[in-house]
Amino acid sequence: MAKSLGDVCLQCIAHNLNTISNVGRRLPTSLKEKLLKRLVDHNMLTEDYLPHITYHLFCPAVRWIVFRYCPQVTDEVLLQLSYSQCQLERIVLEGCNNVTDLGLHTLLSKQTHLVLLKLNDLTKITCKSLQAVSSPKLKSVYITKCTQVSNDGITSLVTKNPQISTFHINPCHKITEDVVPVIAECLGESLNDLNISGLYTVSDESMLFIAKFCNKIKSLNFDGLVRITSESLSKLFQSLDHLTTLDLSFCYKIMEPQGNKVLEEIPVSVTSLSLGGLQIEGSTLIQVLSRLPKLTDLKLTGINTITAAVADQLLKEIGHQLISLNFGGCHLQFDDNCLQSVVEHCHNIESLALDHCTRVQGEPLKVLLADPKRAKKVKILSFGGCRDLSYDVLTLLAENGINLEELHLSGVRCVNDALLISFAENFPCLKYLSLKSCTHGQDHVTDRGIIELARCCPLKELIVSGIHTLTDSSVFALANSCPDLQCLYVSGCGKITQVAIRYLEDVCNDKVHVVHKVPNADPNLLMAKNLDTGEFLRMDQEDYQQFN
Repeated sequence: MAKSLGDVCLQCIAHNLNTISNVGRRLPTSLKEKLLKRLVDHNMLTEDYLPHITYHLFCPAVRWIVFRYCPQVTDEVLLQLSYSQCQLERIVLEGCNNVTDLGLHTLLSKQTHLVLLKLNDLTKITCKSLQAVSSPKLKSVYITKCTQVSNDGITSLVTKNPQISTFHINPCHKITEDVVPVIAECLGESLNDLNISGLYTVSDESMLFIAKFCNKIKSLNFDGLVRITSESLSKLFQSLDHLTTLDLSFCYKIMEPQGNKVLEEIPVSVTSLSLGGLQIEGSTLIQVLSRLPKLTDLKLTGINTITAAVADQLLKEIGHQLISLNFGGCHLQFDDNCLQSVVEHCHNIESLALDHCTRVQGEPLKVLLADPKRAKKVKILSFGGCRDLSYDVLTLLAENGINLEELHLSGVRCVNDALLISFAENFPCLKYLSLKSCTHGQDHVTDRGIIELARCCPLKELIVSGIHTLTDSSVFALANSCPDLQCLYVSGCGKITQVAIRYLEDVCNDKVHVVHKVPNADPNLLMAKNLDTGEFLRMDQEDYQQFN
């Protein structure tokens, strides 16, 4: 796949703001917004170029910004943006660690049309920035990994913006459970989606405040809240008639005392449920899930009480309604006999995850994949850590799974170039692929397979860490054929150089998150271009010196 003409034109304009006459007046606002994002993604806010960017692109009509992991985004950039008198509806700032309260407070204090605010991994901002937010239209707030933000900032935010409906906070040591009652009381019935996963200090008192004030909630994420008990959760469930999404993963204390019925009180309106890590008895699990008539998305990760008999009885009850099913980490008892029940009863499955179910070889999947009608429904398959997954199953998947978008095969021994080429020829929608440590088979994965995937599939994320045979040829193929690539993991790929990585980052449309850690890498390796064929090749400097 090649870049679209529109992307090529944007790239050309991005590099020539200083030479194209009156370019700012000729561009519609939508393209100015896209150009701003692209300039930030490619670290083009240099001291010499920034004046041209602010002159041509910063204007009152701009409605959104997305600045991610760019050290050039500083307080000065945000101040210049605020001086343009723009009324932003969406602000996304992630990993811009040169931003402080000086710039962010000034920008936020002038935004009265703000609808979405997302601040992630900003280590220098404090409560002062959040205290500036006051927008009657603000609906969605995401505050994560902002280590200097404390309860005061969150309190000010929800007090001034009581109409917020989506609120996600990933807490740090300065945010405590004391903020949860404030969130509940201030947002009240406006709150539809609350994510406080990982706020380990949250106790029953906070749950009671949510139950009292927030009875319109549709989505709750309590992942890792190890102090909440069955008593408070029961009272919460009684007040929630509209709940559709619930995550109780690793809330261990709700299982005490043994034999309590709190899970059987989960509202019947729930469509998506995660019970990861809770060692629920098989019979109880069947009782809990069989009473949820609208359940379509189920995550039972790490529950090692699921036997073949339990899986068969459970899926006989609810399998027909499931679209997404995750048994990842059920490695003690989950095997092909359990998988047989999935195939028999889950005829509408679109997403199936069996990561680290090491007993699974996948033979029952042949029945599902041999049926073109059922195979076409499958969009996501995850078999990471299933070392002995059958080659025949993957071959059958390649033949009929034409709508597959996401595939995880980390550590699967049978993966080779022939299989990858088959994937490339038959998966026109494949965007996410994990092949980490697929190095234990007789036939190794090489550049040949990766190049063919890059040529045929619209990849956005590729994980090939630990595959030592890969070279810069694979990276160049990705750069030239996958313009929308967003993530690349190549740690341990010692034959891939930083030169190729930088080229990839330069030519892709968006910022590419690259993880490339190579211990004991040879510092004398470099790239060279064969002038006869045009191919880029690795060349050892010592070998190169022998030609001179």
